[in-house]
Amino acid sequence: MNEIEVETTIATLRRLCARLETLRHLEIADLQLPGQQEHYEHTLEDAYAALDQVETTLDELGQELEYEHQRLERCSIRIMRSREALAALNLAPVTLTVTRWTGNHTEQRALTAICIKRQSQSILVISGIQRKPQRKHKHILLICSSNKV
Repeated sequence: MNEIEVETTIATLRRLCARLETLRHLEIADLQLPGQQEHYEHTLEDAYAALDQVETTLDELGQELEYEHQRLERCSIRIMRSREALAALNLAPVTLTVTRWTGNHTEQRALTAICIKRQSQSILVISGIQRKPQRKHKHILLICSSNKV
């Protein structure tokens, strides 16, 4: 939902509250005055129209919230399963901070590394996100193999 949609929804909610306030102040005797019945009906119709718009927006926001909740829950479950799998292999991931110097500017990046020992060889697996300006993030996976790790 962009800023204009948010402001429109807030304005519609305020309109609903204003129409309700108008209806609260109407007395039955007022409806007998000329033109008041039409004013009452118009105010009531406008209040219901505003309520319908607000309900529609809230339903859309509720659906978006459910989608994001499910998406993040799936990610959370994958992370938990990955950790369980690593624990079953007696592997513990560690977070490394890598600093890169380029000219007068330094860049730091957090990476996850796992050292796997297999037979007489050790393998260091490093996973992280490579960030490039003006481009989408790209996932990198670097595998280094050495007998001396």
